[in-house]
Amino acid sequence: LGLVDRPVPRTMEWDENRLENIYQIANAWPARIRTDEWGQVQVGLPLADNAEPVLTLKDGDGGTIIGAPTSDSRQGAYNLFVARSSADGVVAQAVARVRSGPMNPDGDYRPVPKFFASPLLSNEDECLAAAQTMRDESVRSSRIRKVRMAPDPRPDLDDLIELITNSGTDDELRDWGYVVAYDLPLTHRDGEGRLDVATF
Repeated sequence: LGLVDRPVPRTMEWDENRLENIYQIANAWPARIRTDEWGQVQVGLPLADNAEPVLTLKDGDGGTIIGAPTSDSRQGAYNLFVARSSADGVVAQAVARVRSGPMNPDGDYRPVPKFFASPLLSNEDECLAAAQTMRDESVRSSRIRKVRMAPDPRPDLDDLIELITNSGTDDELRDWGYVVAYDLPLTHRDGEGRLDVATF
């Protein structure tokens, strides 16, 4: 299943930041924007929460993980995403909420809304897809596992991987997440590779 072809209004207002304009289109599509190693912009499907990991990394006996602390960042994080159409004559809006965890708007964190409007949105289904995609990206980026590991060339950007820490103990923890940054040369100045994994 690929990205859906969508019509674009003949006239749209753009600001001077061309990359930001591309992200506005991607949010409305919805789509995922990444820059490859050649500096080219790549467009793909939004990442799924129910995919199968392509790689499992663990610590302990036979493992390669040296450390994988969690970095939580909730400052300025949104937990309600409101997407609406700004097309002439179209009245459509949808809301996506963070569903669980400490950023749930029904908990102590309280509602922090982010509003998004685009003339590319023409009905409530499109608004909901845009709001859910923005929510999922935001939740992932708020919880990062900073993985230090033996150098390994296999992980790549946007790979879904499984992390097993405290392997083989009563405190064993399994996490799944997407690789959002990496430094994994075959040899590193201090003998380590590094991954930033956005977990969910």
